[in-house]
Amino acid sequence: MSTVCLATRDVLLVFVHDITRRRQTEERLRSQGAALDAAANAIVITDREGVLLWANPAFAALTGYSVAEALGRRPQDLVRSGRHDAAFYRRLWETILAGQVWHDEIVNRRKDGSFYEEEMTITPVRDDRGEITHFVAIKQDVTARKQLQAQFLQAQKMESVGLLGGAVRGGSLHRQAVRGGEPHPEGSRGAGLLGRRHSVSVDATFPHLPIYFTQQKRGTFGPPMAPPPNAAGR
Repeated sequence: MSTVCLATRDVLLVFVHDITRRRQTEERLRSQGAALDAAANAIVITDREGVLLWANPAFAALTGYSVAEALGRRPQDLVRSGRHDAAFYRRLWETILAGQVWHDEIVNRRKDGSFYEEEMTITPVRDDRGEITHFVAIKQDVTARKQLQAQFLQAQKMESVGLLGGAVRGGSLHRQAVRGGEPHPEGSRGAGLLGRRHSVSVDATFPHLPIYFTQQKRGTFGPPMAPPPNAAGR
């Protein structure tokens, strides 16, 4: 607003600018910033060279480095664990510099030296000319999930070993009863049905395999011999 003197009269000139869009843009940016700050996952923004320009509080909680400590540095250099070779990082950079999204799991190291596993997505950001200017990385700690998966797989493995061991032990007892005439787990009935006269070629513990009975007198494979009549009634 300004005053202009025209001849003998003063004229008040008022200039009005519509700032609605600017206010809306500012409010949107504030909302986006608040959402990023409150996000549970760590989020970082770097320049094209990977230098950190912005990070949310979750990044500090994940890595142990404060945002002030990390600004101006490359996150890759801060948390590199040594668990991945140079080819791993080369493929990462080749992917994002080509304008593609990189997504994978990576082992990193906190400021205190402890290791953690994270699932990370890096997305290139382009300007109006289509040139890549920034990268946005979203990082999620999956250490607990990976540990649970490993425990589950180990439990499955141990269960399989236990079942196999039980089958082998049961099969050994069965073979002893059949071939050596030793007491059968089922008592006299088993001894009557499975005497010295026949031998089982494959352990009955594995029912999916065929069972053959050998006639010892002929020395050839033949059909199963019917049990003695008195055995069925016991």
